[in-house]
Amino acid sequence: MVSLRHTVLSTQITAVKVKEDIVAIGEGQYLHIHDLTTGVRLSGRKVFCAAVIHGICIKKEICGSSDSWQILVWGQKSFTVLGYNPSQKQCCMLSREYRVDDWIVDVTWDEENERVVIATAHNTLLRCQIRLYEGNYFENKSSLPSTQIQTEECKIIAREQCTENCILYCGCIVIGSGSWESCVLLAGTVFSQILVWGPWGKRGNLGRVLPTHQLSGHEGVLFSINYCPVQNIISSTSDDRSLRVWHIEKGHDHVAVCEPQIHEDRVQKLSQQLDNDNENFWKDCRIYEKLKCYGHGARVWRSLILPSCFISVGEDSKVCIWDCTGTLTASWRAHDGACVWSIAPTEDSKVIVTGGGDGSVKSWCLNLDVKDESQPLVDQPWTYDCDKTSKFNHCDYHINCIDEDTSREKSVNAEIFEYHNENYCSTLDATDGKLFQHESSTGTKFLKSSVLSSKKEDFPRCVTLFDRDKCFVLMDSGRLYCWDFQMSSWSLLLSDERMKKYAVMESNPGQDFVGIGTLCGYIIIIGIDSSTKSVSIVSEEKVCDSKVYSVLWLSSLALLTCASEGIMNVWDIHLECGKISRRDTYKLPACKQRWASAACEFSAQDSSWMLCGERAGGIHLYSKH
Repeated sequence: MVSLRHTVLSTQITAVKVKEDIVAIGEGQYLHIHDLTTGVRLSGRKVFCAAVIHGICIKKEICGSSDSWQILVWGQKSFTVLGYNPSQKQCCMLSREYRVDDWIVDVTWDEENERVVIATAHNTLLRCQIRLYEGNYFENKSSLPSTQIQTEECKIIAREQCTENCILYCGCIVIGSGSWESCVLLAGTVFSQILVWGPWGKRGNLGRVLPTHQLSGHEGVLFSINYCPVQNIISSTSDDRSLRVWHIEKGHDHVAVCEPQIHEDRVQKLSQQLDNDNENFWKDCRIYEKLKCYGHGARVWRSLILPSCFISVGEDSKVCIWDCTGTLTASWRAHDGACVWSIAPTEDSKVIVTGGGDGSVKSWCLNLDVKDESQPLVDQPWTYDCDKTSKFNHCDYHINCIDEDTSREKSVNAEIFEYHNENYCSTLDATDGKLFQHESSTGTKFLKSSVLSSKKEDFPRCVTLFDRDKCFVLMDSGRLYCWDFQMSSWSLLLSDERMKKYAVMESNPGQDFVGIGTLCGYIIIIGIDSSTKSVSIVSEEKVCDSKVYSVLWLSSLALLTCASEGIMNVWDIHLECGKISRRDTYKLPACKQRWASAACEFSAQDSSWMLCGERAGGIHLYSKH
């Protein structure tokens, strides 16, 4: 009999929750505790036998003489309670895995320590009794419960059901005073409505509770609902790709939507008012749609209500930030195209944490006062008919040079673009579109020329970073330009027919060398000359008879090239002689797009290996001889 056990799990992050400086992460059946600042894993364990974690709720609890937290975790038809001690960085089970007979959409604590309130998918509220393990497990490790997960059907002590017996995809339980009698369920139905009801509501047929409010507006299934008691607003997300904000209006004592500054005494007064009169608050209020926000290209899974903005995440991997008027102020792709399943804010609302379908958890700083200062690279030299008032030193010039067709000296009217390079400048014949390079110190000596494409025909083909403060732009015409971020200026580094119409380009990990592969099988290595500190060609070699399909750096002075028929060669660069030498050769198996797109070298088990991924999606491991 063979026993198989996984050593590494990487699956979708379906729940995140932030408390002080730690973040709790739900990944499959596992709960992980990480440091929010450093990302270091502090603790964690398997909490369910098979269920996937969908939600996390944390509250502080004093256990004996040490501070500890109680973490309520739920997913599918299961829930459990864990304990976490921040000082000891220890996590343990405080209860069994409890199960109910319906899908859970939300869970929260009841006023009593060993009771919870559960909302299920058939629009039902349950009040359940649980039993927590006795003793202070963080001080007496010998009394820790068994690491084996024990399951048990939970004891239901109260049940309420709404007359609208529809399927819920989401829900939000609001408990004003912490008691079962005052709780409210904001239920998101498959019929695009939000139903507001609680155990205190009027009764209909079979003793079921009638909904107090029915909110319509969405045009698809609802996936999440949030409620902010301070701002008196509800946010909801849906299959219709929208985020909607609902305002709860009652009297003059309630705060307008997204009021940025709310006095602390005012917050406490509002919270106390809701606790004391939660039932009447929901009965007498008027709820209406305040904002309708479209910005996602697919379904919207989750949202947040923050003091100065709203945030939504969805299936399109985007994080969208909306101001108080519903205007999209910022958006970005967070998880490399994978769904963003979960989101949580820090307690000061300055940082958000997202969990994605790619198995990663990322934190994002919300400095909304700082605007994006990125600017496009302007005054591109390849647009040679640019404005005379550009940043280039641009002027008309009369120059004598050699005509390539007649081998005779000719006089042309040229436009000079001085690229802030002390060694040369470039001149462009305005008549026949030929580029001439000459020594700026000696005047008009002809060096070489190449036919340029017009502005409409030429375009950037490859872009890469170099030397930390420079950007290389390789044009379809075979010209290589460099943008210096510090000088805010362009320079023409190279114009080569071999790079025309096709090229691949990539910088090494240290960004001090750039490798360019050409259509005719050449590799051109560009780097910084150690003596002159200027950018120059370090080496150029013909490495294959076909075009170079990809150039991938394995280290600072080693790169991998891929030719036709899946032939991959590893080359070492020798700076002292300006040559490259072939070290290893590998071959990809036959496939439709037979070239490498990523590669690395590593050592393991006293052997050396090369791992590469190819364009068709396969991953291949080679032993190095």
